[in-house]
Amino acid sequence: MLNLVFCGSPEFAAVSLEYLINHGRQISAVVTMPDKKTGRGMKVASNPVKEVALKHNIRVLQPQKATDEDFLSTLKNIAPDLIIVVAYGKILRKQFIDIPRLGCVNLHASLLPDYRGPSPIQASLLNGDSITGVTTFMIDEGMDTGDIILKRKVPILPCDNFGSLHDKLAHEGAKLLIETVSLFEKGIPPPMEKQPEGGSVYTTKITPEMTIIDWSKDAYEIRNLIRAFSPIPGARTHICLNGKRLLLKILSAQNIDVVGDFMPGEICAVGRDSFTIACDEGGIEALEVQLEGKQVMPSAQFLRGHRIECGMRLG
Repeated sequence: MLNLVFCGSPEFAAVSLEYLINHGRQISAVVTMPDKKTGRGMKVASNPVKEVALKHNIRVLQPQKATDEDFLSTLKNIAPDLIIVVAYGKILRKQFIDIPRLGCVNLHASLLPDYRGPSPIQASLLNGDSITGVTTFMIDEGMDTGDIILKRKVPILPCDNFGSLHDKLAHEGAKLLIETVSLFEKGIPPPMEKQPEGGSVYTTKITPEMTIIDWSKDAYEIRNLIRAFSPIPGARTHICLNGKRLLLKILSAQNIDVVGDFMPGEICAVGRDSFTIACDEGGIEALEVQLEGKQVMPSAQFLRGHRIECGMRLG
C-alpha cells in the first residue's frame, strides 16, 4: 500500500479526502491552510479538510508557507510515496515537489489544458459551456501545466449553477483520484499526455468586481454570471428602496423575451412571483434574491415585502 500525504483546504478537497479514506488508502498526514478567523464574531475556524482529518485521527500540518524548512523536514521524515493535491491554496515549489518518491498528483476541476488556475468552475459557467470535467495530472513548477494522467467529462445542465456543478465535479473528481492512485499502486508508471505549451485560458481569483451585473450586456451573458456566482458570493446589483440605495443579489434567474423599449437595468414587468429586468438584449426574470442585510428568499417573498414597480432602475 502506498504511503500518501494529502494537501487540500476547501469542501471540494474534503470530498476527495473522504473518498480516499473510505476506499482504504493510507493517509499519513494532511497538509492544509492555517486556521483563520471567520464570521461576524471572528472566531477561529478549521477548514473542511482539517475537519475530515481530525475526524479520522490523521496528523494535520498547517505551515504558513509550503517552503518553510521545518515543514519540509517533517514531510521528508514522513517519506510519502505520493502526494495528492486538491485545491490546497498555495504555490508548490521544487523543494516540495521533489519529496515524494512517485511525485505529486493534482486534481483539477476542468478538462485541462482549458481553464488553468483557481476558478475553473466559475469560468465554465461564465462562458456558457455545456461540457466540463475533471483532470488528474503530475505537478510541475508551472500553473496546472503538468502531464495529464486521467480525464473525465461532466455535462453542464441548463439548471446548473456554481453550487450544483461544484458538487458534481467534487464527487467525479474524487472517483477519478481513486482510479489514478490505483494506477500508481500497480507499480507501473501510468500513461501520460503532455499538455500543449500555449492556447490555454488561465482563470483568476474571484474578486467582488467580477460579481457586479452590467445590465448593458445581453441577457444570456447576465444569466451565466448569475449562475457562476450562485449561491456564493452572489451576482450583485443595486436597488433604491425608500430612498436608500441597497445591495441586491440575484441568485436564480431565467432568460425571458422583452417586448417594448426599455433601458438596460429597468424593471419592465412585475408579477406575483417574480420581476423582470431589461438587458441590452432580452431580459432577466429574477426568481431568487437576497436584499442587503436579509436572508436569501424567493422573489415572491421579496415582492410581498417591498413595493417594486415597472420603471425602477437597478445598477
